[in-house]
Amino acid sequence: MKTGLIMIAVDAALVALELELSLQELGLATYSADSVANAIRFVHDQGLDFAIVDTRLGNEDTGDIAAHLVVKDVKFVMLDEGGNFEKQAGNGASHVLQKPVYASEIIDCVRRFLPAFAL
Repeated sequence: MKTGLIMIAVDAALVALELELSLQELGLATYSADSVANAIRFVHDQGLDFAIVDTRLGNEDTGDIAAHLVVKDVKFVMLDEGGNFEKQAGNGASHVLQKPVYASEIIDCVRRFLPAFAL
């Protein structure tokens, strides 16, 4: 079975850790980006299969990450805390989840958008 690569750009450390562990249990490889610059560099340097992106990463807006994911044709879920569903969907997100969000909801999105990995 092919191993998928998922980028996690979420600034809540416990959520990021729970996602990493849950995705790794499913046989997926993960990378946690700690800044917008690192996330963008990773998007261009790696063959990503999916991304999980918070609307903010620390003090940085993640709109640039979304734009690079769209250019690379990588599906991603956006985690939104401000109720800006139309804005987030308009940035190319495959799905938008309202925070607070459970890791299980995000895992469900990964399963929906990565069926080739038989998760």
